Order: sequence, then structure tokens, then C-alpha cells
Amino acid sequence: MKSLVTLFADGTAIKKVPPSIIRLEKLECLSLSYLKCHLLLPSLRGIRFLTDLQLVNSNLMEVPNNIGSSLPCLVYLFLDNNNFRSLPSLSGLSMLHALKLNGCRNLVEITDLPKSLDILEMDDCSALERMPNFSGMSTSVSLGSPKLIEFPGLDSALNSSLKLHMFTHNNVIDFL
Repeated sequence: MKSLVTLFADGTAIKKVPPSIIRLEKLECLSLSYLKCHLLLPSLRGIRFLTDLQLVNSNLMEVPNNIGSSLPCLVYLFLDNNNFRSLPSLSGLSMLHALKLNGCRNLVEITDLPKSLDILEMDDCSALERMPNFSGMSTSVSLGSPKLIEFPGLDSALNSSLKLHMFTHNNVIDFL
């Protein structure tokens, strides 16, 4: 098992990922999507080669606080259709290329994102009010939230190579 590279456990009845998952030192891709129960995710510290983490529609109520410092090689993080209200800091994920949060209807705020991020998808995040500062980022953002009121750094990001697709009406009052 130590040499396992890919683990797909989609559609299973897993409720809690065992802490022993960190023994899968060579794991590069982990998918725990479309789970039937609320998922409790332990610290993933120790799975240092993980590049692809897919937790789509996993009934995830909380993202581990140390995710930003635990997965130094993470390139793809797909968290679509989950129930968490906030994301911990992801700025430590210096290799993160794509973050998908589509359908996270309870997500209210995102604090900060890594500068390496190229793709951010957040369609149908109906409770989202605040975005992180985007100045200095060259990201393709797909966003849909009628409650969005704050998008700091957008003015300077639009002067770089930011691609912004805003869907639905929003109440953005701060672009600075």
C-alpha cells in the first residue's frame, strides 16, 4: 500500500478518512467525491507528493486548517458542492493551479489564495460576500454570487491578465 499512487473512493459510504492515510507517502491523486455521508477529513500532512485532491460533493462541512501548509505539491483542488462556510488560508499552496468551488452555497468568505492560481471557478456560490485581494494575480475567475459585496484588488488585477466572468447579479461595492 505504501507505493499506491492513485486512490479513487468515489460514491462510497466513507464517513471518516483514517489518519493512517498519511502512510500513503507516494499518493499523487486522491478522490473522495460523491460520498453518501458527511466526510470528516483528517490532516493530510505527510502526503507530500499529492498533486490532485478531489472532494466534489462529499458533504464536507469543514476544510482542515492546515491544508495550506500540508500539501506542498498540490496542483488541483476540487471542492465543488460542499457545505463549508469558509476556507482556511491557501496561500501556502504555492503550486496550486486550479481551485474549483462551484456550488458551495454556504461559502461566505475566502481569505487568501496563492499567487500561482490560474483557474478559480466559483459558480453558484450564493452566500459568497467577500473575495480575497486579487492584486498581482493573473487568474481566470468564474464567479456567480448575488451577495458578493467586496472584491479588493480587482482594479489592479484587471490591469494585469486577470480574466473575470461574473454570473448573476451581485452587489459589489468595493473594487479597491
